[in-house]
Amino acid sequence: MHTTGKGLHVCQRWVLIAVVALIADANADTASFYKCQRDNKVVFSQQPCPTDFQEHRLDYKYGVTTVTDNPQDSDPLQQLLDNQTLTQEEFVKQLDQEIFRLQQRGNDLELIRSSELQKLDRQRFWKQESDKSPEYLQQLQQLNRYYDEQLQQNNSKLELLQQHKQAALADVDRH
Repeated sequence: MHTTGKGLHVCQRWVLIAVVALIADANADTASFYKCQRDNKVVFSQQPCPTDFQEHRLDYKYGVTTVTDNPQDSDPLQQLLDNQTLTQEEFVKQLDQEIFRLQQRGNDLELIRSSELQKLDRQRFWKQESDKSPEYLQQLQQLNRYYDEQLQQNNSKLELLQQHKQAALADVDRH
């Protein structure tokens, strides 16, 4: 079989495209990006964020994305409560946003717990264990204890925010 120059040229193109795709795919397997936030504005960068931005590092490896908060940042709830530069109206608005976020987190925790319980139950089923087996009951207790603790922490933060919101609203009404 004889190949013409044109046929070889097309073949070379496909090889070049394949090599470029492999290089791009290899580079796409591991990557780090930074999500920089300030004043409700978000910027994505391949460089660490400036010091006046809140930083979240996004690591992408083998199809999995991991988000890591900047370890220098303190608790966002405490930052909100310590912020003295906001007006009362802005403070109440920020509190409402944080209350909403914590309510969503509580709902998410319950969904995740439900999913984990189903997973545990499926594992028990496939092992053909009884729902009274000590191993299953221990795993069930550990799972429920973990999510109960998470929900308790979330609810205590939520309660604290609601108290601060009531105090801020009372202060706004006085003025």
